[in-house]
Amino acid sequence: MLEQPWQDQDQLLRANEITHEALSELLRSQSAIKTGQRLRGGLAPLVRRRLHDYIEAHLAQNITLGTLAQLACMSEFHLARMFRISFGMPPSAWIAARRVERARGLLRAGRLPLQQVAQACGYADLSHFSHRFSAAVGAPPGRYRQVVSDLKS
Repeated sequence: MLEQPWQDQDQLLRANEITHEALSELLRSQSAIKTGQRLRGGLAPLVRRRLHDYIEAHLAQNITLGTLAQLACMSEFHLARMFRISFGMPPSAWIAARRVERARGLLRAGRLPLQQVAQACGYADLSHFSHRFSAAVGAPPGRYRQVVSDLKS
């Protein structure tokens, strides 16, 4: 973990999650677990909606596990576990997917400069946005916009 670049928001959130996952694994290894037992539970519908709405409204900003835990009125450790059960992925992955989805919508909708799309989706710079978008979609943002506009015509 020490050698990872933890400068941007997504990476810091992921580092926080890794820490909690490691702690969870340590606790699990020290407790008696019945084989074949599934994780149950998850977040209450109201809490899921609150987190979803907050994340959507703040995608352009730094979203921390601590902030989400405060919104849910639970510890970071418990939130990370319940979030994964409720949303099917850890908070960092879900937030990253939401950012890419917002970027796709902005790229389809108009001619906003790529730098402004990157900022609206919470990316520190155009290079980071392009790298993340390309990894998720399979094409850089400029090319994606071009293909989508060609399909509209």
